[in-house]
Amino acid sequence: MKKKYYRMIAIALGIVVSAFAISPATADKIPVYATDEAELEEARQNVEAAKNKLDEINGQISQIQQEKSDTQTYIATLDGMASSLTSDLNYTYTLILNKQAEIENKQAEIDAKQIEIDTKQVSINTTEANIAAKEAELDEAYAEQQQRYEAMSLRIKYMYESGESSFLELIFSSESLEEMLGRSEYINQVTEYDRAQLQQLADLQTDIKLMVAQLEIDKANLESEKSALEAEKVALEEQKVALQGEEEILEINKQSYSTQLETVDAVMAEKQATLANLNSGEEYAEEAKRLAEQYLADSEAIYAQLKALWEAEQAKGTTDADTAARIAEIGLSGGFAWPLPYPDIGLVITSPYGMRLHPILGDWRLHDGVDISSWCIYGTEIKAIYSGTVIMAEYYGGYGNCVQIDHGCGVVSLYAHQSSMAVSVGQYVEKGQTIGYVGSTGNSTGAHLHLSLFIAGQSVQPIDYVFIPSYVNKNGYY
Repeated sequence: MKKKYYRMIAIALGIVVSAFAISPATADKIPVYATDEAELEEARQNVEAAKNKLDEINGQISQIQQEKSDTQTYIATLDGMASSLTSDLNYTYTLILNKQAEIENKQAEIDAKQIEIDTKQVSINTTEANIAAKEAELDEAYAEQQQRYEAMSLRIKYMYESGESSFLELIFSSESLEEMLGRSEYINQVTEYDRAQLQQLADLQTDIKLMVAQLEIDKANLESEKSALEAEKVALEEQKVALQGEEEILEINKQSYSTQLETVDAVMAEKQATLANLNSGEEYAEEAKRLAEQYLADSEAIYAQLKALWEAEQAKGTTDADTAARIAEIGLSGGFAWPLPYPDIGLVITSPYGMRLHPILGDWRLHDGVDISSWCIYGTEIKAIYSGTVIMAEYYGGYGNCVQIDHGCGVVSLYAHQSSMAVSVGQYVEKGQTIGYVGSTGNSTGAHLHLSLFIAGQSVQPIDYVFIPSYVNKNGYY
């Protein structure tokens, strides 16, 4: 809403600037004669209107300056908020990076712990395989021991059942001493061999049992170490989860700070734009103030000169309505004729002599004649208001097709915006002679005749000198 408001101010001030685009020489372009006190009152009202407009512009400038001050204060507050949020955001970023580093370190510890656990598991698996192998060896040793034991038991049983005679028979049946000694040694060796084999089996069983026991101990230790590692891993996982929870909270804080900062930045951008609009509006207002002051000074100068002229005329006892007296003053006799014939409907002076806002150029300037128009006036004959010599018959800038007639005694009449001209330069014309036709050439908004009268090089109010027929409404606006 504020942006729209200040754009409207800028547009309004732009209109003011355009309306006050006054020519520097405006104050010098005033009527030589004031027709009546009403014109003087109009000039005074223009001065009052200029003062009011200047006061209005000063009020707008004060309002804009107050808005600027408030906006600048708000912007300063937003700057502080943005700085604080940026600091919090940067700090949160640092905390998040640190937390992420902790999580990565914790994950590295977890990974290392897993490697240890996996290594322990391999050792456990190897130990279990060794235990299984040893147990298989032990089973084989038990089986062999059983076989040997059974074989030895059979021999012992045989010897017991046969008695000593069998050994004696074996010995005495020998054919020689060497054979007898050999058979005796053989019996001893068999017995000793059986005892040795049994002892080896017993020792092997003992060794295997000891190895299995040790492997079981090793396995239990490995299982214990693995359980400890698993517990450590669980603890590390819990720490990692806790760190991730803290990171999530930090991320939430970061998002909150970011959102707040975006909001502050958006409001900041809006306020900066408002401030730029205010600065622009202030520049427009200052320019409008300058032009308003110039307009006021020109209006006061015009009013002062009009008042002085009016008072001088009053002091001389002159009567503005006494046209014949003025004509006598400039040395022309017979008076000036009306330049347009009587139409089917009356004629109207659509724009009088004096200061006005130009309908096309849009600036405040002197209208140095009167505009005369009516319905369907285009092409109507234009008559010379007095006899004289044509000194101009050409297209003349904003006047369009223009004829000027020198009547002598320093008096020149001008007829502008003609559709076509009926005379040429150097031609002498009589009063009432056709010199051209009504048109709308040059700077014109419609068909009309612009009539100007110059005395001693200065434009004067034509109505003060030209006899006006009763069918002409000189106070109307067409």
